[in-house]
Amino acid sequence: MISNNKVVAVVITLATAGLVCLPANAQYSIVGEQPVAGPLHEMEASLNAQLNNDYRLGLIDPFQLSKMTRDLDAIRCREEAMRMRAQGMTPKAEARIARQLNIFQTGLDQACRINGGTNVRVAITR
Repeated sequence: MISNNKVVAVVITLATAGLVCLPANAQYSIVGEQPVAGPLHEMEASLNAQLNNDYRLGLIDPFQLSKMTRDLDAIRCREEAMRMRAQGMTPKAEARIARQLNIFQTGLDQACRINGGTNVRVAITR
């Protein structure tokens, strides 16, 4: 005979397992459907589009794409962390992110030149 305690334990276990297996609903502040606002977000969106376009054109290989996507995501995470601080995004922090994006742009241009392509550099000055 099955006791009520066993039934409750099975139901709780199944409900917990179901909740754990649900996907997270996290997202970046920039998603393809959202409008791009501000110079940093414009540069991030431009770099992301350029990165994917260079991969489709064969200017970078899959390993470079994954490495550079990881690096761009890290810059985005640092930007989000700076925005969430108590003082928000200061001009100094914005200049630091712009500098990191410019360094990323230089690395992407170099990777494309090594593989036979050329890209135009778009710099953000602050």
